[in-house]
Amino acid sequence: MTKLNAMLASMAIFPMLMAAGPAMAQTQTAVSGLLYTDVSVPTDGRASSVNVTRAFFTGKAKFSDMWSGSITYNAYTSNGEPYDALLHNAFIQATNLVPNVNVQMGMLTNPWFEFEMGFFGYRMLGFHYFPVFQQGYIQPFDLGVKAFGQVGPVGYFAQMDNGTGFRAAENNGGKAYTAGLTVTPLTGLTLGAFGHRADNPALNQADRYAGFIGYRNGSFRAAAEATQMVNQGLVGPAVTGQILSAYTVLGLPIPVLPSPELIARVDRIDRNVSQDPVAGSPETLQGLVGFSLKPAPGITVVLDDQVSQDTIAGATTTKNTIALHTQVAF
Repeated sequence: MTKLNAMLASMAIFPMLMAAGPAMAQTQTAVSGLLYTDVSVPTDGRASSVNVTRAFFTGKAKFSDMWSGSITYNAYTSNGEPYDALLHNAFIQATNLVPNVNVQMGMLTNPWFEFEMGFFGYRMLGFHYFPVFQQGYIQPFDLGVKAFGQVGPVGYFAQMDNGTGFRAAENNGGKAYTAGLTVTPLTGLTLGAFGHRADNPALNQADRYAGFIGYRNGSFRAAAEATQMVNQGLVGPAVTGQILSAYTVLGLPIPVLPSPELIARVDRIDRNVSQDPVAGSPETLQGLVGFSLKPAPGITVVLDDQVSQDTIAGATTTKNTIALHTQVAF
């Protein structure tokens, strides 16, 4: 499918989904979207830029208390290429198929990605955080089946993917498995453990394990996460590495400003164990500090300073960028 046809198909699906409502008296439908833009001003000599980093369009249909469906298209550009439309999600969900068990089947978001994204609360900032996914360590979207639920203070999820990815070029046919548990032993405190195993064209096996601890209340949240990565090649010893992440979001008691928050995040990444390793086994240290406002419902504006430091064979390169981000939900 060409990029133009893919975009046209993504736009056509929403009125079709809306039209399904009158045909089924009990069907409830809705369309929503998320738009992310940024103005980036590097302070190290690189060119400034204005970007639409992502645009997500979602159509949802609820057929009954148990059955529902969702379709999300992701319009994006990469490396200066024209905008493309990717099928981000397309699944049928059974809610409470049996008590405390929900099931999704189709094109799914990795539940680990959903969990961290929901706790941090900010997407598409700077270096596209959530580096476990954005640096190629784990596919964030794939065809498969997912089960999830909550039993008292314990949450669980399990997902099996078929290795397709959301573009044909990403298909390696290898199965992937993700599972995890979360527990809330005290009000506001969340503990989590996650595991992921996947086949890879260049590897015999790629394993990821993580531990998570986070705390949040109405105006504050903070979390730390450690991920151990193990790549077992077809020959030779296993290669291991780590991702260490920490972040905080602090609401400020300034009544004259609309929902002001301070944001800080840092990630230390071993890129030698990514699915696309870089020669020299570099280490990346990246972080940001920012200030966020919500001037109107559905609109978030963030001004931040981003720093990225790569170390390759003992040589260090530092990039610094001041950026203004906007998030529009509709």
